[in-house]
Amino acid sequence: MNTRERYTRTVGFGRPDRPYFHHAYGLMPGVIDRWHDEGLPATVDEAAIREYFGFDPKGAGVAVNRYLHPPFEPQVLEETDEYVVQRQANGQVTKMYRALSSLPHAVGYPVETPGDWPAIAARLVYDRDRFADRWVEQARQAQEDGLPLSVGGAGFYWFPRDLLGDERLCLWYYEYPDLVREITETYCDLLCSLAEEIAAHVQVDAAHLGEDMAYRGGSMIGPATFREFLLPCYRRYFGIFRQRGTRLFSIDTDGRVDGLMPLFIEAGVNVFSPMEVRAGNDVVALRREYGTRMAFTGGLDKLVLPLGRAAIDAELERVIPPMLELGGYLPSLDHRVVIETPLRDFAYYVKRVRELTGCPEQAAAVAHVN
Repeated sequence: MNTRERYTRTVGFGRPDRPYFHHAYGLMPGVIDRWHDEGLPATVDEAAIREYFGFDPKGAGVAVNRYLHPPFEPQVLEETDEYVVQRQANGQVTKMYRALSSLPHAVGYPVETPGDWPAIAARLVYDRDRFADRWVEQARQAQEDGLPLSVGGAGFYWFPRDLLGDERLCLWYYEYPDLVREITETYCDLLCSLAEEIAAHVQVDAAHLGEDMAYRGGSMIGPATFREFLLPCYRRYFGIFRQRGTRLFSIDTDGRVDGLMPLFIEAGVNVFSPMEVRAGNDVVALRREYGTRMAFTGGLDKLVLPLGRAAIDAELERVIPPMLELGGYLPSLDHRVVIETPLRDFAYYVKRVRELTGCPEQAAAVAHVN
């Protein structure tokens, strides 16, 4: 069974030869340096972690720019011994502290007043130049090579959030609803135009959108806002791929998602990730509630990895056996590996997942890490 078959059957409640197992979210800053100090070969950088630990290959994507065109020119605006302030390609201004193992956080946005929007809208026009040269041949070749093919992108909350920030967006749903609707629909128009072009040439295995529209207390927006501003866009965009045979429609959002689940099912979503445990998500409980209506990837608490092997065993045994009973579950950590994680215990996590998913022979792939 090739990777494409294994992935689609794992997530689609089929019966693969073994569950697809991947390293989805990468490492927090500083982890790779720690692991090098602990014996990881210097030649293994973060990009090589998947191959080094023998994870299943990452799927392929369609080579197309689904965002601002042209993007902003990345630029360092301020640099000190303590932090770096940069303008990113999406127009955000971010601040990154050197001494912390954290991701950059936004301190400025490309749309801070209604008058800023027209200049951004001009960067959201459909253009065939958004597609890379030979994108069709590359996509078809990936599938022939046995890789799953997906189309990703920012979701219909994530995109305006990138432009405005969470707080401003949540206020503007009420203060400037027509403008937020225009922003969302303009972006949806772009994605749908690209989807029509893609679907006319290749059948993608999965359509995926990132949202990050929840925190540990629940959704950033209420059901009425979701239905008014997001639901029509989801139905329209996913419908293009569904009509051409795509069967997997996935959402990635951090935070607590149980309150969002019925809305996303209504929108046509049937795969959810990363299911952060410390935000209150329990994939085993959600599986009991939703059955085969929702597949899950993730749901393994990344924060148990620094706690030792007994804690790792307890977490894996809590989740993996009951989730494999019905299928529709792709084992994965619920986000990036944190800097407190020892190399040897990450290797132990990989080994134990393989053993619990019936792949003891592949557990030997990490025997070189003590």
